[in-house]
Amino acid sequence: MGYTKFTKELVQKVLDNNKIESVVDLGACNDYEIGGSKPPYISEWYSGKGIFYKCIDLGGDNQAIPLDLAYQFEVFHPYDLVVDAGTSEHVVKMGSYETVAFHEGHIHSIYPIEVENIDEGYYNCWVNKHNLLKVGGVMVNENPLTNNWRGHGYSYLGGAFYHDLKKYSHYEIIELGTHASMGNSVDGWNIYAVLVKRSERFPTFEEFKTFNILPS
Repeated sequence: MGYTKFTKELVQKVLDNNKIESVVDLGACNDYEIGGSKPPYISEWYSGKGIFYKCIDLGGDNQAIPLDLAYQFEVFHPYDLVVDAGTSEHVVKMGSYETVAFHEGHIHSIYPIEVENIDEGYYNCWVNKHNLLKVGGVMVNENPLTNNWRGHGYSYLGGAFYHDLKKYSHYEIIELGTHASMGNSVDGWNIYAVLVKRSERFPTFEEFKTFNILPS
């Protein structure tokens, strides 16, 4: 989870073209454009722009709201911007998990020891993303493209997924494309999508299961 130079440029276009006063990240994301052994949290970048920032991460780093995205939760504050920069593909319902520290203890990753359900966990994550965003708000997604980053996560997407989402939820697709992440043009491609929420409607679990989502 984290923002590369590409991610920041994608988000910056959203900030330039929309009135964004609040943002929530899925995961306690680092700013990998700066790099180093202890890259800063991306919250510093947003704070410098005067934007209210929160993140949701079971590991609790960077004062994150410690919720499990694999379970639906009540949202008390809808946001202008929701960003999923490489988090949702890791979300599954877990029987148990371990916490592993990275970047000199600066950020912790949650690894399932026992996976209970991939489909329900991923669906619930998307429901939470949808509910966290206010109508008229913008969602930025950047996740592994189908047949890339094998073994990295549990769910992989192609463009068809976002067109299915548009059909069932009336999201407006502002930008949709692929790019080679971190210079890996062999098997390191990501798919990115910038969406505007136009309705509270979200597909049922049965509808969602018909979308083009592939396992690792």
